Amino acid sequence: MTFKLQQSDKVLRSVFKEKSEGLNMKNFEYFREVLTEHLEEILNNSDKAVLDMTASKENVSNFIGRSSFETDRYLMLCANERKTELIKKIKEALDRIENDTYTICKTCGEEIPLAHLIVRPVSTQCINCETKKEADETARLSGAEGMKCVMTFQSS
Repeated sequence: MTFKLQQSDKVLRSVFKEKSEGLNMKNFEYFREVLTEHLEEILNNSDKAVLDMTASKENVSNFIGRSSFETDRYLMLCANERKTELIKKIKEALDRIENDTYTICKTCGEEIPLAHLIVRPVSTQCINCETKKEADETARLSGAEGMKCVMTFQSS
């Protein structure tokens, strides 16, 4: 997921004067604007994708053509599912702005660095917690944890 930073570096510097200042209302307004614009863009594109999917009722008679059509349809559904998840994250971020919890890491309670929020406005974790979570997921997906369990069992 990529959020477009529509302001120039000069504008960003004026919005986020010093890291030590932390977030102020001007900063929150910037994030609210970026998140709202991105949400509107996704919703507009999603409506178009659904219309395209329902409008294309091709009658494909051969096996290869039908397979290609079904694959395209499946990929469109997967993309829409990812967009739905992103919409949920954006709405949650907007709620956190309203509740004054936008900059608080959900895992450890520490402040999420401003630079991290600029790059990833839907982030709910500080860089340390996010890095740990990604490492855990990578280990789990690569089977390293499974191997660790086997090795622990054998050494006991």
